[in-house]
Amino acid sequence: MLEEEDVWKIFYQMACSIKHVHDSGFVHLDVKLTNFFVKDDGTVKLGDFGLAKEISKISQLKDDDVEGDSIYMAPELLSYSTSLSEKISQKADIFSLGASLLELASGMNLPQN
Repeated sequence: MLEEEDVWKIFYQMACSIKHVHDSGFVHLDVKLTNFFVKDDGTVKLGDFGLAKEISKISQLKDDDVEGDSIYMAPELLSYSTSLSEKISQKADIFSLGASLLELASGMNLPQN
């Protein structure tokens, strides 16, 4: 279990990395603890951009273009009643970042779906 101060330091860096992705015009769509890497000096880096999508091209995607780990996925990404262009947004990454914080701070295993 991490000390609260360490959780906030790590979370700050996680949030900054997501902000950088969004400011660059992308959504990551696979934000989870295992995609953050901590260097020896304590610096946190975000990796695994295999599912990332360019925000300006989201309208060109098909419904089967959305994948990811359902444990961390925003509810709208799991919904079949919402159009793809409404599902995919920066909000999905923020939801996943929050789920990652919960897991980081509590050590709990998040439930499926």
